[in-house]
Amino acid sequence: YGYGYGYGYGYGYEYGHGYGDADWGGVSGKTTGSPSPSVADAESSGESGFAAWWRRAGKIDKSTIAALGGAALLSYGLISNLFYVSSLLGAMYTACNLHAASPLVSKPAMQTFVTTYFGLWMIQNFLRPARMGLSVAISPQTDKIVEFFRKYVPGNRKPLAFALTVFCVNVLGTFAYMFGGFFLITAVTGVPIETSALKSLLAAGKAEVAKNALA
Repeated sequence: YGYGYGYGYGYGYEYGHGYGDADWGGVSGKTTGSPSPSVADAESSGESGFAAWWRRAGKIDKSTIAALGGAALLSYGLISNLFYVSSLLGAMYTACNLHAASPLVSKPAMQTFVTTYFGLWMIQNFLRPARMGLSVAISPQTDKIVEFFRKYVPGNRKPLAFALTVFCVNVLGTFAYMFGGFFLITAVTGVPIETSALKSLLAAGKAEVAKNALA
């Protein structure tokens, strides 16, 4: 845990601001001051282990992610997609397994789906520090992916490589994970899922979240 947060957060501040690259119009990746406040606070307080990591990760927000640069933003998008698609797949499996029918064709299954989806959404809110901390921790690896794609774009321009990475990893990767999950759910439960009606399923899940948020 210390490695994941400490290395990722330090990497972000030392390398990431403005993506640390002139191609982005950003500032140099060199460090000009002391370590980030949250890291210094943790060191001075003597905290260690999971509790300290969780407390530090809880201080990370979207503005912090943005300040760490493009690699951290890419990681945040990927982790968020994985968490939300996992909730969708978990709710879909629960509904299909309990009712032996797809939520798209069965009202009881749909009710189970939206209730389960909301419960998993609440759990995601609790796990927000883990999402943020993980996004920062894996940013060095996502940066390596960007550098890989950079070799294949015109002029080796990093903005183009970043856009290509977003499309391949965050967009295509997310859809591959989602439809692969649907295929696995069908194989396990024997319930066919009409993916053509997926939009209505997502709308139902979002409506349940919105209704409970206003309650």
